[in-house]
Order: sequence, then C-alpha cells, then structure tokens
Amino acid sequence: MKMNRVPKPGDIFTVPSENGFTRNLTQSPGAHDRNAVWSPNGKHIAYLSDKSGEYEIYIVSQDGSSESIPLTENAETYKFKLQWSPDSKKILWNDKEMRLRYVNIDSKEITDIAHSKKWEITNFDWSPDSKWISYSKRAQNDLEQLYLYNVENEKSHELTNTWYHSSSPEFSENGKYLFFTSKRSFNPIYSKTEWNHAYRDMSKIYLITLAKDTPSPFAPENDEVNTEDNQEEKDKQDQNMRVDLEGIKDRITVLPVEASNYGNLSSVKG
Repeated sequence: MKMNRVPKPGDIFTVPSENGFTRNLTQSPGAHDRNAVWSPNGKHIAYLSDKSGEYEIYIVSQDGSSESIPLTENAETYKFKLQWSPDSKKILWNDKEMRLRYVNIDSKEITDIAHSKKWEITNFDWSPDSKWISYSKRAQNDLEQLYLYNVENEKSHELTNTWYHSSSPEFSENGKYLFFTSKRSFNPIYSKTEWNHAYRDMSKIYLITLAKDTPSPFAPENDEVNTEDNQEEKDKQDQNMRVDLEGIKDRITVLPVEASNYGNLSSVKG
C-alpha cells in the first residue's frame, strides 16, 4: 500500500555562521513555517506560515526579540516565492492565482503588479534602488515575454516581443543592465535517415542597457581619443540608477557565449 507523506510542522531557526546560539524564532507547534528569507538590512526574516489555517506572510525580528507580525490575511490561494526589496520595505511574491504582488511591511498595503492568463509568473527581480521590478509573463502564444514595472507610477512596460521566448530577468548590482535568457538561436540538426529537423540549444544570455547613454560592455574598444576625464564624470552620474524606456527594445545585446539551455541567472548579482 502506498502511503502519502504528510508535511510535518516546522519552525524557523537562525544558525550562526561560526560561533553563537541557534534560535527558534517562531515556536509555533502545529503550524508549518517555511520559505524563510532574510531582509537585506538584516533586521527581519520573512516567511510563510499556515498557523491561521491558510498560508500567510509573516515577518519576525532576526534576534527573536518580538512576536511574529502577519502582513497578509484571508488567503484565497497558495503563495510561492518571497523576495525582499533591497531597501527592506516591501516583499514581492507570486501565487497560484497567477499573480505577482508585493506588500508594504509598514502599511500592509498589497499592490498587484501583473496577472497572467496562461501560467504562473515564476521569474521576477527587484532593481537595486527598489523602484523597478522585472518579470516575465507567458503570452497567448505560450512564449514568455519580459516586462519592467515602475513602482512609483504602477505601470508595466514591454521589454521584448512575442517572437521569441524570453525569461529569467535579473538586474545587475550597479543597476545599469538587465540580464535575461532568450531562445532565439535557430541552428537545426537534421536526421540522416529521415528528412526531419530539430532545434536544440536555442537559448543564449542577453542584456539590456537601461539608460540609453550606457555603453554596451561588449562594444568595440577604441583608443584613438582619451576620454578618461569624461568617463570619471560619467561614472558619478551612473551611481544613480536611470531607466530610459524610449527605444529600450532596441538596446538588447547578446553575450558572447555558446547557445545552450540556460536557467536561473542569479549569479549575475556577483
């Protein structure tokens, strides 16, 4: 007889990297606490718990000095991945209703960013200044399309068209580029016994320069003119993240890598 495994209740713990004490932060017997994520400022830990009967988002002080605070209530569906904004003021998540949303940890106000009609939104990322959110959403032709959401005016903007599958958007740490993967390399292989063809290793890594005057890191080098002084001033300007939406679809550059089947691009944060 096949037995179905029932998830056991679990608490949220913190463990020191070297010396110190292990803390049980939630101590909620009978509840399943999961998906713990540190806030970037190191003050709180966000997690999901079903202690109310449905999975809701909670935060708790990392030192266990205060009770857990619920940020959502009256859940009508299943929540998946939690992601803090870099300023530690908001938490972004996706759910089974195929929505992408975030909650303000002070006001507990929830903002809807996107709602897919085809499948769950599984790829998303915060910009370093916490003012933009990148995500991919499946279009009617089943190909994923990239979008950029402005937190201040609550509007989404298309970054790619529906000719190619594009996903896994990730901002660079300096806020100059948005990296993503896209399946747009068409190099078919043919059968030797039948006149059939197949497309493999279609994916490559691409980037978008977010400000129109940011040069591509793969642009040809030119040593004819000394631009050292101008470059120093330009680097100061680039410390403040800027997004120029006009012509942004035309600023896509492919990285010089072999075509393959690339997945998550979280390594670009390094």
